[in-house]
Amino acid sequence: AMAAALLAHPIVQMGLANGEPEQAMFAQHPETGVWLRGKVDYLARGVGSHLIITDIKTTECAHEAEFARTVGKLSYHVQDAHYGRIIRLLNLAKTVTMIFATVENAPPYLVNVHEIDGEDLKRADELGEMAIRRFAHCLETGRWPGYPVRINKVSLPQWVAQAEEDALLYEGDETE
Repeated sequence: AMAAALLAHPIVQMGLANGEPEQAMFAQHPETGVWLRGKVDYLARGVGSHLIITDIKTTECAHEAEFARTVGKLSYHVQDAHYGRIIRLLNLAKTVTMIFATVENAPPYLVNVHEIDGEDLKRADELGEMAIRRFAHCLETGRWPGYPVRINKVSLPQWVAQAEEDALLYEGDETE
């Protein structure tokens, strides 16, 4: 039923036309030599030298505000920029658009389609480049980042401290 709902959506239909499903891509980063990889749900030809990636996501809520929170939490914008980088390195296209076809996992299986904002993609591309360079440096040096070498002072969460304060305050107030 979820697949039928997706396939009935007119934008999803266009995103799943004129292309190939489940495309694995591999390219070498030109400055570092690091191998990059990705696997898109669907890769379709757009107009001219433009490609369209359709990524299908199941969710409890396909509303754009909820999807934006999910993008931030799961870094889908970095995924989007990464796939675009690989496609450009492979000279498959000059421009790439990634759409996220979201379908709710409970009836009536509502569908909503999203594209990530250009400013967010630009920042994600810079983050991806930084990560590639950091990864290359770690491979070269054999040193991998971890937690800083220090002693961290921690405080209990407010709700724990409040519960303890309440317990101390009301310790002598037991009613018989």
